[in-house]
Amino acid sequence: MPPQLINRAQFLEAIVAKAIFRFATPELNTITPHFFICIVVQPDDIVVLSCCTSQYQTVKRIIAKNRFPASTQVLIDPSDPANPFNRETYINCNEYFPFGIDELMDLYDKSLIEYWGALPEHSFHEIIQGFLDSPQIEEELKELLNAM
Repeated sequence: MPPQLINRAQFLEAIVAKAIFRFATPELNTITPHFFICIVVQPDDIVVLSCCTSQYQTVKRIIAKNRFPASTQVLIDPSDPANPFNRETYINCNEYFPFGIDELMDLYDKSLIEYWGALPEHSFHEIIQGFLDSPQIEEELKELLNAM
């Protein structure tokens, strides 16, 4: 699946739950762009993003070391034609990356972020459940997720 070319207004409208973006961020300690899934946009315009990775063993090791529930490691299976990724992609539901909408718009204005469509509902539901099962996720965020 290639990135979707959209204008600025469409990009702003695309910042919603299930949206998939691809960009690099210093928070990952790499200049390699990664995929992120929008989990929720909080009332204060903070966008909660979850980072996608193909590094199964890394996520598994983090979850085992910290004794997090297994449900907090979510596979987005490439064999499911509804899923947009062409290889096994994992989400560690014990961490997230908050970005202001203004920060994402700034990345858009600098052509440093791509919009890749939306994650199917069934995969998104697994991620939400992983966030709800995680002892690392704040109750306020869990309340927002439960209200979705």
